[in-house]
Amino acid sequence: MTSIHYDIVIIGGGLAGQSLAAALSYHDFSVALIEAAALGKKDDRVTALNASSATFYDSIGLWKHLEAHAQPMHDVVVVDGPNGRPLSFEGDGTESTRASDAAHGHVVHNQVILEGLTKACKVARSLDIYTGSTAAVEADEAGGLTLVL
Repeated sequence: MTSIHYDIVIIGGGLAGQSLAAALSYHDFSVALIEAAALGKKDDRVTALNASSATFYDSIGLWKHLEAHAQPMHDVVVVDGPNGRPLSFEGDGTESTRASDAAHGHVVHNQVILEGLTKACKVARSLDIYTGSTAAVEADEAGGLTLVL
């Protein structure tokens, strides 16, 4: 059995897993990303990104890919609770494609985010990707953990 040491192992290659893997690849960590399916699998959902999320994606070079597909959110209505009364947040009415200029952030199709993340992960310098893999964790005598693929 081949043994490889990683500083960080990420289980799951969806939006959160690939975002974390892409970000960590800019630092001095050896990272393994493990996903049971292929990266970039079809996802028809959308995600609302606030300005901090856009800043994060900009810091890993991904916002330039997302920006052309991002739709600004100028008004937000939240309905929750037994009375069903809406809580509204209204924007300033300006049109913008920059996350920092939008009142509440942007909505982006998950597929667009995943395509950009998958490209970023595939070229990351300290990231190994294992697709089609499942993982099991085993404790060793020294009190450490071993991940078995």
